[in-house]
Amino acid sequence: MRPRSGKLTGANHRSMAVWNSLTVLQCILREGHISQRQIAETYGMQPSTVSNIIRELRECGIVREAGTLAARGVGAKQVSLEIDASFAWVACWRIDLKGNYLCLLDAAGHIVAQELLPIDLGWQDIVESIRERIGTLAESRRLPMSRFAGLGVCVQGIVDRARGEVIYSHPLKMTEVPLRDMLQKHLKAPVYVERNVPCGAYLEQHSTAKARGKSFLYYLIQRHDKFLVHGVGIVLGGEVFRGSHSAAGELTTDFFREHPDIRHLKTEKDWDRLYRVESKSIAMLADFLDVDLVIVSSDDPALTERRFLALQKDVLSQIRPIKGRQVEVIRSTSGPEGMLVGGGLIALHEYFLRVAEGLPNRSVRKAARR
Repeated sequence: MRPRSGKLTGANHRSMAVWNSLTVLQCILREGHISQRQIAETYGMQPSTVSNIIRELRECGIVREAGTLAARGVGAKQVSLEIDASFAWVACWRIDLKGNYLCLLDAAGHIVAQELLPIDLGWQDIVESIRERIGTLAESRRLPMSRFAGLGVCVQGIVDRARGEVIYSHPLKMTEVPLRDMLQKHLKAPVYVERNVPCGAYLEQHSTAKARGKSFLYYLIQRHDKFLVHGVGIVLGGEVFRGSHSAAGELTTDFFREHPDIRHLKTEKDWDRLYRVESKSIAMLADFLDVDLVIVSSDDPALTERRFLALQKDVLSQIRPIKGRQVEVIRSTSGPEGMLVGGGLIALHEYFLRVAEGLPNRSVRKAARR
């Protein structure tokens, strides 16, 4: 809160410093290699602010030099910065109808290990053995448990992220399950429980250049034996929107004009007809939310390149023409598997926040003395 005098309080200086440090860390994570000057230019920060942050990040060991970048013109080459991948690591567990997946990400956001758990293993059994399973996977990659920074959990259904509770998941038969508390009891480490589709949207925001900082729709189409499962991740102004009750983007079958048993689709024309119906639903949502971008994520083999191009054309033709509005429809390169990585990146983001909060923030103390 700003005081009546209009000056920033020490607490506000501190909050801004933490935010700036987190922004710099996320920028280096996303870009892989970037210089101080490029960070300052990208985010409009003072070069001295970026320099102070980088010095503190290097002192704590999470950021290091990675050579030099070629100069754009006359002048000295710029030092390239990167996240030290060995500084920490996180895990992610994706609970899905098709099976439970476990993956490990290093501090640079790279997948270092991944495992598909037995299909007949219940989520309760995994909770009880989560520490052993993560430990065994980490040991196979020589990752020390002392640097384990947290677990992200990606769940189908409605999730209260603040409490780490699965409010309701029909496919997983979970109701009011305090999953975070159950897992933290075994792990003794931070746990972040999130709905699967926001995890996918988070990954797209992190890795897809067209999605950064924009309002976009992440539209999921997953194929199961009898039907297609749908979900929506909503990002508004660069922030994942979860709704007042964590249910934003949760779709019911009533939303669709047709919801056939896909086992009855025998011909190419049947599938074409189904995806024309899909295009109406996507266009209606894109219109309603007034987004810049729609990212379609699907593992359905029937959504061929030809059929996707037809879907793309149908969606764009049904969006109301508004002067100056340009909407793009693209296909996710990561597919639904990206939800797993997105859950891990959320855990990594929370860890970076803790790192930023632990920095000395020397520039803040100097401002306070003045």
